[in-house]
Amino acid sequence: MPQPLGHLVSNAFPTLPSVTTVTGSEVRRTLRAIDSLHGTGTKRLPLIPIEEEVNPTRFGAYARTVRGQAVRIAVERDGDHKGLTTAHEIGHFLDHQALGVPGEFASTAMVTQMTRWRRAVERSEATSLLRGLARAHRVAAPDADGSTVFFRVDSTYVGFLMRAPELWARSYAQYVATRSGDAILKAQLAVACERLPGMPYYPEQWDDDDFAPIAEAIDELFRGKGWRR
Repeated sequence: MPQPLGHLVSNAFPTLPSVTTVTGSEVRRTLRAIDSLHGTGTKRLPLIPIEEEVNPTRFGAYARTVRGQAVRIAVERDGDHKGLTTAHEIGHFLDHQALGVPGEFASTAMVTQMTRWRRAVERSEATSLLRGLARAHRVAAPDADGSTVFFRVDSTYVGFLMRAPELWARSYAQYVATRSGDAILKAQLAVACERLPGMPYYPEQWDDDDFAPIAEAIDELFRGKGWRR
């Protein structure tokens, strides 16, 4: 397995949830998975805490000031995929503080080094499905009994999923899960990719074959920055 180069990502988080909690355990597990894949080269990241929160309206959050300073990462105490959420929010943190100009989301700023990643995401089947949902008013979902159920498309949610920072954070989380081979992260990813009978399917993550070109693009991005061999 390639060794991390430069500063470890985990060094950016001097304060973590208690090791005695499930959240604290999964956060640490995710940080070990990330450190097994890449460092940040010569880039020293700002120091911020990862905290456990109680907020049933979200699984996690990356907080920053209006001036672009990183503040904290929060992981919801009762979320059912805390590890994948941690990777997702760290993805936002790296996008905002390390991939381009600190304080700006590199995924939105059209940073040249991210061109291959951007094209791979745009060409993926999952993104194509999202574009189709954005144009539709209703979506059909097969039920367990063989019937078809129709749902009104949540256009607000689809628009959120198609934002560049969200595409990056989801792809980074999947990259960490698949490239590290961590069993818990991979299990959480598998659940996120499930199609449930009688429920509309919004492709938040990518199927394995669909994700392969995206993972290769992230490999190239990190190698180009000296973050990974």
